[in-house]
Order: sequence, then C-alpha cells, then structure tokens
Amino acid sequence: MSDASPTLAAGERWALSGVVFFLAAYLAAPSLLEAWGDDRYSVGAVAAFLIWLFMVCKLALPFRAGWGGTSLIWLVSAVFFCAVGSMSSLRVLYHAALVFAVLDLSKLGFRVSFLAAVCALSWLPSSGWLISRFHAGGLLGWERPVLAGLGWMFLILVKRRISFSPP
Repeated sequence: MSDASPTLAAGERWALSGVVFFLAAYLAAPSLLEAWGDDRYSVGAVAAFLIWLFMVCKLALPFRAGWGGTSLIWLVSAVFFCAVGSMSSLRVLYHAALVFAVLDLSKLGFRVSFLAAVCALSWLPSSGWLISRFHAGGLLGWERPVLAGLGWMFLILVKRRISFSPP
C-alpha cells in the first residue's frame, strides 16, 4: 500500500487547465458575441470584459513557478458548468464556466479569485437581463466599464491587504 495521493504533475495541470479554458471559450463565444452585438442592456460589455480580463491577468503577474499546489475548485467548477450547460442548453452556464476557467488559469488565491468572479458580473449577459427588469430603456454604454474599473480597484486593494498583512 502506498501513501502517495493522486496528484497532477505541473505539465499535466497546465494542459488540463488549457483544454478546459478552450472548451469553455468555444462554448461561450457564440452566445457572448450575439448578446454583446444586439442587446441594448449589454452595451459596454465588451469593454467591461476586456477590463476584467486585464485585471485578472495583471493580478496574476508575475506568474509563480509550479502548477501543482493550486486548488482544483475553479477547474472542477468550469468542467461541471460546461457539462450541465451542454445538457440543459443554458448559455449562462457556459459564461460561468468561462469565468471559472479564466480564474483557474490565473492561479490567484481563493479569496481574490472569488471576488474576481463577482466582478465578472460587469460583463456577463445575464446581468444585462437583471438590469432590464429594473431599468427600462437600456444602458448608455459607460455603466459596465465603470463597474469593471471599480471592481478592479477594489481587487487591487484586497490583494494588497491579503499580500501584505502581518503574520
């Protein structure tokens, strides 16, 4: 009997995360492009997505060596949401899977990743649907990028607080 627990090697984890990211992006891209192009409640969502993606990449830099010690929660969540989205044809699950796959690739800590997932609401088409229930007439286009920018500033403050807290 061996004591070795089944773990993924660094290269295997990188490959698995990449495959799940490309699967989630492939499944989410058509509905994201459709919603961002036609929906008056998603005006500014492309800019908000780019701000959010830049924010996650900026917080993840510099890339730390090694892939073995990170949590699998985001990867498992992305796979789960891709599978359930495929069975139910709910596009919002594909979008959530894309968020989780990006967060898995970023290798941020759990608390920062969770807050980054909340900040993804600034570009998700489902938040446009929620806005349409409370605000008639659509958005002007500046609301979503400003919300993403505020989320970015909040995440930088949280990451600094977490990183530089005294032991």
